[in-house]
Amino acid sequence: MKHYLRKRIKYFYPISALLLILVSCSINQSVGKQKFDELTTWNNTAVKSEIVQFVENVSNPGNPNFVPQSKRIAVFDLDGTLLCERPMYVSALMAIEHLKKQISQDSNLVNIQPYKAIAENNLKYLWHHPDELIGPDHFGKTQQEYIASVDLFFEKQINPDNDIPYRNLFYVPMINLIKYLHAYGFQVYIVSGSTQGFIRAFCEKYLYIPQNFIIGSEIKLSFQYSDSAVKFIRDNKFESINADTIKALNIKNRIGIKPIFAFGNSNGDLQMLQLSFSNNLPNIQLVLDHDDSKREYEYSKEKLLKICKKNGWKIVSMKNDFRIIFAGEKR
Repeated sequence: MKHYLRKRIKYFYPISALLLILVSCSINQSVGKQKFDELTTWNNTAVKSEIVQFVENVSNPGNPNFVPQSKRIAVFDLDGTLLCERPMYVSALMAIEHLKKQISQDSNLVNIQPYKAIAENNLKYLWHHPDELIGPDHFGKTQQEYIASVDLFFEKQINPDNDIPYRNLFYVPMINLIKYLHAYGFQVYIVSGSTQGFIRAFCEKYLYIPQNFIIGSEIKLSFQYSDSAVKFIRDNKFESINADTIKALNIKNRIGIKPIFAFGNSNGDLQMLQLSFSNNLPNIQLVLDHDDSKREYEYSKEKLLKICKKNGWKIVSMKNDFRIIFAGEKR
């Protein structure tokens, strides 16, 4: 009897192991399919297929292009890549609203910039000098007060061009892409010219990215400690402007390793894209082209698009690759 049981046990364990492998493969296939379905707001175009193929390859241990999870770094620009940036950067529009209130209290401000441009509705000047707008916004107040004002702006204000609330001006396909990358073990960072305080006010709520994964421009802050409470007070000057080469340097300093996935939309993202492109690991670079005047806006960065074609970087067409753009839009 004992010999019979030993013989049964001898064959039981290999069969059990085989069953576990088969079940595991079945589960992995189901999970993979489920993850793929998260990109349903993208049209089934060549660009989507290339993104999916790249992500599946680098996350599959059996694939020659496999990248360890610790090195699966993705970086995204914010304005014009994840969030609508017209008629102007959202942080700048918010600052304009706040500075108009200051003008109503002190009319002499209209003799100096950026108040003069605001009073004259000189959007061209303001577009090219966003730092002059952001600096005075909430000067002398706490960073927490500023963050609360950002949250209120997204909840209450509406884009004057299309009557869409700012909370719905995040590109749905890009949010889907972020979730998709997270599902495949990517660490996703926002690397933006907008300030860190501005982005941290909404990154978790709308983009599902933790606050410590934000790399942005930095307003000078001072430290205050009183009655066991800490406050950070805003200056009207910047510690740094996170654009162009500074983006690449900040990625190096903050993350420490090169990203394998980079997504931008403007010339200010070029060095970030080049940094990813220089990675010895498998990598992919994508640039969003605003070519849909009906659903969003139409404007292109011709210099950057030429570089994309030269280097084999992927150009994502809002018109052709996005099934929908904004929340609530009919498919």
